Amino acid sequence: MYRSNTALGNTALGNTALGNTALGNTALALRHARPLPGPRSLLLSLLALLSLSYFGATSQLPQRLKSTVSAAFKKRETTAQVCGVVSTYRPATLLSSGSIRIGGATYAIVPGVIIGGESFINLSSSLCFELTLNSNTEISSGTLQSGSTVSVCGAVESYKPATNAAAGSITINGTAYPIAAEFTLAGANHIALGANMCLNASLNGGGQIVRPSFITPNVTHSITACGAVTAYLPATASSAGLLQIGGMAFTTAPNTVIPGLTVGSNQCLSAFTDVFGRLIAPTLAGANASGVTQLCGVVTDFKAAVVGADGFIRIGYHHLPIADSVRLTGSNALSVGASVCLNLVIANGRIANGSTANGATQECPQITAPTFVHGKGDGNDELFRLPELTMFTATSANAGGAMSFSVQGGFPAYDVRSITGLAASTPNSVVKAVSCTDSYWDFFFSIGTKGAVEGDMVKVVLQSPSSNNAQTLAMFTVQNGGLVLNSVSPALSLRTSSSSSQPAGAFFPVLAPGPGGFQYTYPFTMVFAMNSLSPFNGCFQLGIELKRAGGNGMLAFVPLQSIVKRIERDSDGEYPTGKPCDTICPPCNDMPPPTSLAGYVYCDLNNDGVRQNNEPGLPNAAVTLTGTSVNGAVNLPATTDANGLYSFESLRPGTYTLTETQPPSTLDGIDAVGSIGGTLGNDVISNIALGNVSGVNYNFGEICNGSLAGFVFCDTNNDGIKQAGELGLSGVTLTLTGNGAMG
Repeated sequence: MYRSNTALGNTALGNTALGNTALGNTALALRHARPLPGPRSLLLSLLALLSLSYFGATSQLPQRLKSTVSAAFKKRETTAQVCGVVSTYRPATLLSSGSIRIGGATYAIVPGVIIGGESFINLSSSLCFELTLNSNTEISSGTLQSGSTVSVCGAVESYKPATNAAAGSITINGTAYPIAAEFTLAGANHIALGANMCLNASLNGGGQIVRPSFITPNVTHSITACGAVTAYLPATASSAGLLQIGGMAFTTAPNTVIPGLTVGSNQCLSAFTDVFGRLIAPTLAGANASGVTQLCGVVTDFKAAVVGADGFIRIGYHHLPIADSVRLTGSNALSVGASVCLNLVIANGRIANGSTANGATQECPQITAPTFVHGKGDGNDELFRLPELTMFTATSANAGGAMSFSVQGGFPAYDVRSITGLAASTPNSVVKAVSCTDSYWDFFFSIGTKGAVEGDMVKVVLQSPSSNNAQTLAMFTVQNGGLVLNSVSPALSLRTSSSSSQPAGAFFPVLAPGPGGFQYTYPFTMVFAMNSLSPFNGCFQLGIELKRAGGNGMLAFVPLQSIVKRIERDSDGEYPTGKPCDTICPPCNDMPPPTSLAGYVYCDLNNDGVRQNNEPGLPNAAVTLTGTSVNGAVNLPATTDANGLYSFESLRPGTYTLTETQPPSTLDGIDAVGSIGGTLGNDVISNIALGNVSGVNYNFGEICNGSLAGFVFCDTNNDGIKQAGELGLSGVTLTLTGNGAMG
């Protein structure tokens, strides 16, 4: 079964409070006795979930930073092993110190220092640290949590679990990591060969993976961070980088370049984070028009600060501490899965008084629901909660007045802290949302209406991530104050509070008002056929379509939870129900609008690198666009037209390179960077950061070969014009002088 080997601190899961329990060496699974809502009457098992309270990078600070952040690095250093309960932890930023309290002793952390293995640091847990202390007894570079650690993401190439008698191993991105005997890697139930996953592991003295360690699917989140850029240490191919913006400290993953970033300016990052909270490509920097310090994205965890104790909020996978006693204005509306913008006041790396939480500008809203796996434990059918949420992304920006909303205060049988709903408000429009890829077993949801919605429609579909062909699972129409089931797939059973399957034509009333002011149906359960002939076997994305009619109202869809197939086995039971899928999440297809890059290949007659009106274009010249966009790798060819113009259309935000193939019968001239910047090379313009604005005048100038010709002749009538009958003179020598493009 899915077990956690990590301390949960003051965490309440469902109706079970785990309190101040340190589970460093304990495998614990908590059973919840209440039957799960739905037809299968499976018992809900609330697990001691893998606590990821700080998903920061676990890499040590690069050696080259030592000379740039603090003179303390040059002071005499000592080492010591310290063990105890961690009661407070405030990470250092690039420019300000942090602190950690271990077993009653408080240690300052030198600015710029990252504690190796910090993602395992959970308050109230008992941990050991190998401290490197300078002469002021401050924690400096080289400090590790419980031995050395590794954080790596990539394709799983092989996996052999450890047994009681023998070590195991796992290979990611070509590197093999041994697993100590008797140790079960947390999250191993997710492992599938070829899957893109992230390993965060502690290593013992023999280099073997030991607790606390975990592996998880590599799911990324998009965030927006705005503020004054005060420090930036770029990443290299092998080392992480550091960035401080608006008082917030970020780690950049190796090989991550942030085009357009300028220290000393006020900017906004359009960024992606991996599961370790590191910024990854494509991350772009642009001007901060509002000047406000801000962090926007989806809330993945939140704990309010109280008197005498810090809290925290995690946006995407970026963790921000909240100073003790500080209350975020608007925090009563915060919930996991909500899309928010934090207007921030940052002091010493923590959220301070004056900060506010607001609903984010939802160009592509995301909604979430808890995820469970079905299996057997102690001989009984049970459910085991997984750490990741089922997440849907609206795939059309601003279409249909799409918005997400909290369902706090409703649906008491479900974990509403992890649930957000999707609403559509614009008449005569369609809102679509698509989930990440998984192998679905059951899906629970409710539909809500508000105002004039007669004739509105809701469709639930299943589709392959590599195809737009969607299979309709169920379709509803709002009629006569309720919903009519227009159609339902024969390969599933659709049920409500009744255990019987509902046929097409069934009518479902809406009930009293609930969250968001909507009137909701009883929860529906989709039970997928579990046999070898089911068309739903395999890896799919769930899709939602909300189609508004002409009335002035709102239509809502609330995913309550999903049950997916996994492989699980332990001493209590075994249930091979299917392997996990690669995590493929949909992009926001229409956000922002597509842009373009264009320019000319031309004859630069005066070789000054500036294209002028009398300088002709070169047709049929080859230009190639390469790079990485938000949708992945790009490699596109283009050929210039009769005027020497080339253009790459319908581009998504990303970082691009233009490469020209030298045209025949020309000499290399001077090229020019276009309107949105880049780095100039020889027939190459790289590091073009494309966002919401198209780029023009990326021009390649060439020196074109020409000729001069004429006659030396006997001009019998002395009119300066060679006419028929006027004989040429042979053997005459002519000399050409003057200044050309080459001198």
